[in-house]
Amino acid sequence: IAALGLFAAIRLLDSPVAPVTSVGPAVAAPVAAAALAELRSRSQMLEAVLAEMPARPAVERAATSVPIESLEARVQWLDHEISVADAQARAPEAEQLWRDRVEVMNSLVQLRYVEAQRDLL
Repeated sequence: IAALGLFAAIRLLDSPVAPVTSVGPAVAAPVAAAALAELRSRSQMLEAVLAEMPARPAVERAATSVPIESLEARVQWLDHEISVADAQARAPEAEQLWRDRVEVMNSLVQLRYVEAQRDLL
């Protein structure tokens, strides 16, 4: 039941975010801010799902361990780039970085789920 609930949550989080189109300077800023807030919210939900997963096994399989570590490193790099973009007020670049972070976090959650399922068997 827990696995089905987790899978349903992941499917819900996979719903595409509407792309931001250039409507005009007066409308574009609130739309971009709303999209950025949505991306941050999705990232936080994925982090919460990841935190609820069981601890990684003491003996890991290379088939899942290497990709998981690569994705974790990518998240760290994106976090750094996001902080730089926020500090320099580069909103369009920050939005793309947040989109990338959500995609990487989604992949990380899925791989951790596969890893956890293998440990149960």
